[in-house]
Amino acid sequence: MISANNVTLRIGKKALFEDVNIKFTEGNCYGLIGANGAGKSTFLKILSGQLDTTNGNIVITPGQRLSVLEQDHFKYDAFTVMDTVIMGNQRLYDIMKEKDAIYAKEDFSEEEESFEVLTAPDDFSVVREALEAAGVPMLEAQVAMVPQTYVELTDEKDIKNIQKTLDLLDEDDDVTDVWHNWDE
Repeated sequence: MISANNVTLRIGKKALFEDVNIKFTEGNCYGLIGANGAGKSTFLKILSGQLDTTNGNIVITPGQRLSVLEQDHFKYDAFTVMDTVIMGNQRLYDIMKEKDAIYAKEDFSEEEESFEVLTAPDDFSVVREALEAAGVPMLEAQVAMVPQTYVELTDEKDIKNIQKTLDLLDEDDDVTDVWHNWDE
């Protein structure tokens, strides 16, 4: 849900909006209609956080986001509707383009029935959205959330034990990949 609570925007002494209260609820489709210069684009800039209000606030439910495209009649002519919509979320669009680049490689086999994605817990929803946008059902992709833990090791014995463990994992046939930011 997105709500505007007592939103006022003043330009000089003139109020463009005064005490606007509205809730945009999930599952509904909204249109903003008005004459040229009435403030439709300005109100959308306030909703998206591109423009601050004089008074009042905008609240977006935690875990939700608002994606925005620029108001440019010709900017998106060369793109499909799907690409244009996803461009409203730049991070998701970048992931989609990366996926397309991987699929375009000659050595990529579409015969693979599944694949594995490793991601930090904070990025899990973005990865899920990218897979769904690419038409990959979650059942076909094993997504493992890997905790991102940082520990500073100072004890020489601990350092040697961690290095030995990493070396053993690298040599284990059942372990596909081991990533670390170990400074050697």
